[in-house]
Amino acid sequence: MKVQKLCLSNFKRFDSRDFDFRDPETGLAEDLIVLVGQNGSGKSTVLQAIAAVLGTATSRLTAPSELEWPGFDLSLANAAWGIPTQSELQVEFTRVEIEATREYFERTSMAEDVTKTLP
Repeated sequence: MKVQKLCLSNFKRFDSRDFDFRDPETGLAEDLIVLVGQNGSGKSTVLQAIAAVLGTATSRLTAPSELEWPGFDLSLANAAWGIPTQSELQVEFTRVEIEATREYFERTSMAEDVTKTLP
């Protein structure tokens, strides 16, 4: 799985920010993403947002507030804004990853619900 795009609204230091990790020529996710910046510029915030969205989407977390990350407190993430945070994540899966996911869910009780949504 590769991250293509991350859109944050009222998440920690970002009032509204989109991060596009796609190659501008092909539109495909880059093979390598490097986050560079000064202390406090938001590098960890980007990683925390990705972890919170993926953890919730994969049911490893029942809510982003369960994210265990040293120094991360979701209740403080939107405290400066006073309004709810929003994070959207766009990802890209290889054919092999999709097939592996299908095989996994065919073996579980969730097979009917999940495999209908896979391409």
